[in-house]
Amino acid sequence: MAGKYKRLVVAGHSFGAWAGMKVGCEDGRVQIVTGIGTPVNFVNMDFLRDCRKPKIFIHGTLDKLIPVDKVEWIYSELPEPKELVKIEGADHFFTGKLDELAGAVSGLIEEYLIA
Repeated sequence: MAGKYKRLVVAGHSFGAWAGMKVGCEDGRVQIVTGIGTPVNFVNMDFLRDCRKPKIFIHGTLDKLIPVDKVEWIYSELPEPKELVKIEGADHFFTGKLDELAGAVSGLIEEYLIA
């Protein structure tokens, strides 16, 4: 199985977003780092300033744990390539919005890996 996959994506939710993005930025095998509900107001995300890989954030507009404006601010400070997808009406756990979350993830994979 080793070597079968040529392009790797790391994605995680909440604390897993921070951990995955940190490791993914450092690992040369990873092409894209993705944070879903990224805890930008709880952890240091400065490592993303030096990450030249595509950085994708998916966040709910009604996330009360991590307000979307905090993600927008961090996002605005990061180098390209980057993308922020906001899911309208979604809370931190994407309650009732999992289909939209899955669609966003699928669309981004197609955009960055297949196209």
